[in-house]
Amino acid sequence: MLSVLVPVAVLATVTATDWISGLVIATVTEQHRSAAMATLRVAFLSALVLELAAAVATALVAVETGLRLLYGHMPYQAALLVLLLTPEAYLPLRAVAAQYHASAEGGVAAESILQILDTPVRTPAPPAVPRVPVPDLRSVAISLDGVSVAYPDRGHPALARLSLTISPGELTMLTGASGAGKTTVLQLLLRFIEPTSGTVRVGGTDVATVPMDPWRAQIAWVPQQPRLFPGSVADNIALGQPAASRAAVEHAAQLAGAAAFIESLPRGYDTPLGERAARLSAGQRQQVALARAFLRDAPLLLLDEPTAHLAPAAAAAIDGAIRGPLAGRTIVLATHRYADTSAASQVIALAGGMPAQASPQAVGALAVAADP
Repeated sequence: MLSVLVPVAVLATVTATDWISGLVIATVTEQHRSAAMATLRVAFLSALVLELAAAVATALVAVETGLRLLYGHMPYQAALLVLLLTPEAYLPLRAVAAQYHASAEGGVAAESILQILDTPVRTPAPPAVPRVPVPDLRSVAISLDGVSVAYPDRGHPALARLSLTISPGELTMLTGASGAGKTTVLQLLLRFIEPTSGTVRVGGTDVATVPMDPWRAQIAWVPQQPRLFPGSVADNIALGQPAASRAAVEHAAQLAGAAAFIESLPRGYDTPLGERAARLSAGQRQQVALARAFLRDAPLLLLDEPTAHLAPAAAAAIDGAIRGPLAGRTIVLATHRYADTSAASQVIALAGGMPAQASPQAVGALAVAADP
């Protein structure tokens, strides 16, 4: 009987997670549709009015010019010149209309930005105990003790009663479907968010008592959508280590599997990337961000879906780096499609709405999660 009920429970969990994801996508899509249609409505109506006004004015000038020609009050050359210049007189008005349409689109975007900026930020109360020295993450463990995270605009917790220990020098892998809680765990470690309940400890000390900047200085993080800047490829890789040598930059690119495509660029490592690195594919941007993280040589490396946009060969290069040169560094890797988990010291499976047991090489952690 139990063997029948367990698959049913798993199927119900997956179905509920898919339903929640679909609901979020539908809400965002409807908001985007409403904003786009509001802008297009104004653009089309204003264009109609302006074009109609220009057409009517041109017709009136043509009638007046025709009457003057008919009664001999205007020569043909002057009449032709007036008819040719009349549409040109309305070009500034059309230019103003085009700029107004652009400003209307910017106004909709600015309204959304201002809503975000006006959202009150929940600032945690200062700890009652004095600040403590920053522990060295190369030698101390990080533990999550019964941590729960709930967002104000969500009807379900992002994490519930999660307990796990991240030992120094080991690879901890967080697995689960999209929306399972993996990114929330990384945000806790980065201290972007605070737990609703439970405690994050480092070496037995509440991480809330550790100074923020020195704590983050020990962490290298590669998000799902990394940000690159208009400088050269080498400048982007060396962003966290500006004094790094060219040899160190190239070695980091080699670890990330990015050396081949960088060397094929017109100016190699000196190639300017431009705004948002639009000349690179999503996978290539991910590789440059991984090289940047590898170059920093931080004690704690957080990777959020590092192979999501990579080709199989590039993903294999990342896997080889984790098993080889990066072995011995504390790594937390969040993924939902990593096939080989043999290099991980522990694999924590997160699932929305039900506990998920860790793999045999895990240290026995249970979690209930539903990540944003």
